[in-house]
Amino acid sequence: MLQLGAGLAIAFGLMTRLAAFGLGLFCVLTALLFHTNFASHNELLHFEKDLAIAGGMFALIVAGAGKLSLDMLIRRHWKTRLVG
Repeated sequence: MLQLGAGLAIAFGLMTRLAAFGLGLFCVLTALLFHTNFASHNELLHFEKDLAIAGGMFALIVAGAGKLSLDMLIRRHWKTRLVG
């Protein structure tokens, strides 16, 4: 449920930083809890993949959603309501 909801939130740019944090934390926990058998090449690849995805999610937290996101549209809407 988290993966679907947060994935859609990131795709539409709605609560992007929160969704990216949830997915990043999920990926780190998945790597640490389920992919620790480094003797298996497959497990090592999954561990590295999960950490790479988590790194991308944490970078998205810093960068934000961008200009073409629902977050920005909502922010602009409230800014014009408060000012004018």
